[in-house]
Order: sequence, then C-alpha cells, then structure tokens
Amino acid sequence: AAQLQETIGDAAFQSWIKPITVRGIADGIVRVSVPTRFMRDWVAAHYSDRICELWCNENDSVQSVILAFLRTVSKRQRLLLRL
Repeated sequence: AAQLQETIGDAAFQSWIKPITVRGIADGIVRVSVPTRFMRDWVAAHYSDRICELWCNENDSVQSVILAFLRTVSKRQRLLLRL
C-alpha cells in the first residue's frame, strides 16, 4: 500500500484506495470490493493494473485481482428493510 500511496499521492490514496476491502484470496485470485459502482469503475480504469502488479510482486501465487462493487448494509438498514 505504501508504494501505491507514494506513486499516486496521499489525497488520491485516501479517496480511491483506502476504501478497498480485501474479500479473499484463493486460487491465485485476489477478490477486493469497494462501496460504490462509481468507485469500482474509477479504480478499475486508473489503478487496477498497478494494484495487480503490486499484489503479484508481493505474493508469487497471485495471478489476478478482481475488483467488485459490494454495497454494505448496516444493521439499522437491515432492520428497516424488514419492516
């Protein structure tokens, strides 16, 4: 993460990279998610190659990174949906 932060700057890192959540690593694939579709599209267009390169350099078994939109629903929102 530090290498990417140095490359893109602190403001861009805080806005676009910090919200990324690692969901799992299996079979050479890193699965990560972001909270909005817009963020997914932006990160994919501007940073996905670099993110994949850094993951592959850190872990030889990683072959690709999949970036997904995963909306998180708070406990309060789940309760409201049940009403």
